[in-house]
Amino acid sequence: MSLVSSIVSGRVAIRNSKEAAIDLLLFLFFAGLFCRGAAELFVSRGIALMLQFTLVMCVAALTSMLNRGYQFTPRHRILLWLLAPFAMVSAASCFLTEQLGFDYGAFYLAFNLSLGVLALAFARLTSGRLPVANLHQILLWWGWALFLVGLQDQLGGMRMPGYSFSGIMRPASLTGSYLHYPLVMALISLICFEWAVQARSLFYALSSCLFALSTVLVFSRSGVFIIGFAILCAMVIQVLRGRRAGLYWAMALGTVVVLTVGLGMSGGNSIAARAAGRIVSAVDSGSAGNSGRIVAWWQGIDLWSNTNLLVGEHTGKVTNMTGKLVEGHALTIVESGPIQQLVNFGLLGLLTFYGFLISLYFMIRPEHVYLRSAYIAALVQTSFYQSIEAIPYITLLVLFPALSDAFDIKMRGHIKKRVTFSEASRYAPNI
Repeated sequence: MSLVSSIVSGRVAIRNSKEAAIDLLLFLFFAGLFCRGAAELFVSRGIALMLQFTLVMCVAALTSMLNRGYQFTPRHRILLWLLAPFAMVSAASCFLTEQLGFDYGAFYLAFNLSLGVLALAFARLTSGRLPVANLHQILLWWGWALFLVGLQDQLGGMRMPGYSFSGIMRPASLTGSYLHYPLVMALISLICFEWAVQARSLFYALSSCLFALSTVLVFSRSGVFIIGFAILCAMVIQVLRGRRAGLYWAMALGTVVVLTVGLGMSGGNSIAARAAGRIVSAVDSGSAGNSGRIVAWWQGIDLWSNTNLLVGEHTGKVTNMTGKLVEGHALTIVESGPIQQLVNFGLLGLLTFYGFLISLYFMIRPEHVYLRSAYIAALVQTSFYQSIEAIPYITLLVLFPALSDAFDIKMRGHIKKRVTFSEASRYAPNI
């Protein structure tokens, strides 16, 4: 008996050590993902970007190998079938671009292909042999870290790299960009809300609301759009499933929209009125930023129409990323994810890339309504803004299926803990 117990305890110890190792690796993964701005305190933006990319990919590979070895799952096969056409098309686009005299398309090609590699690496998290259910807890910690650093930035503390002034200061927090920070906070807010609903956690619910509020406080139309559209999607899904929660969301969303429009049109000078005005201006084609964005869309379509159309000839030219890595290159920006991929990789590249992203939606478990809603909202948001190359944002999106699996693993353990001794005793045999 002692031999059996020692073997069991040894297996438990090994399992716990692996879980601790994966938790540490995931913490480092998100550190690389969210802390480019902190790195820019010591090195240039280009070097910080390369360090971010390298750390994220290396940690993802280590996490994957520690979890499942090299065993492939059905999800791996699906992802490979979806990624193979995009890899071939994008490689052809890169080759044509280099033939025309631009030698830096490989940077953007590598970034796009790395998203597929990350999806493959984290597909291993579906294994029940080694639960990785702490994924959302680690994200919660980082959400609070980002929020607190951003808040001190707004209150006049240490200015982190990437901040901007627009009426009031728009902080970058640890991310290195005032544009990336609200996008990340919007996604973390919705992830926390999903777990708050699943586990009935008040702390996660309050954290979700606070993170959502942070996107308003930094005047981010993108962040507010993601949260608002996700609520709309959740409402529609709940109504279609015949659940009363959809009606509650409809009333809540309607109230918020009316209040926001009213505040935005009031012309007041309070922070609430100015933030509401900024949000309402998202639908005004003549507002600050929107007029130039629409012009950039048409310029991008015109640029694509003068190529071979199918596979593109401008890989790496229409992106911010190459400009950050290669000094002295003024590159075109089109302010739209689909148009950016259209110009870089052609029509086939656009269809295969977004086909891959859309397929990830169906890998999110149907019961995780708010994760699915957040994913839809985030994908739609990329149509109007150039956010598909925001590394923290697009990487979080790729991880949504893994988050869904982690929630499922955690909930199974959570439900088991709810079974009390008195409930279990009902099934005990009478002696």
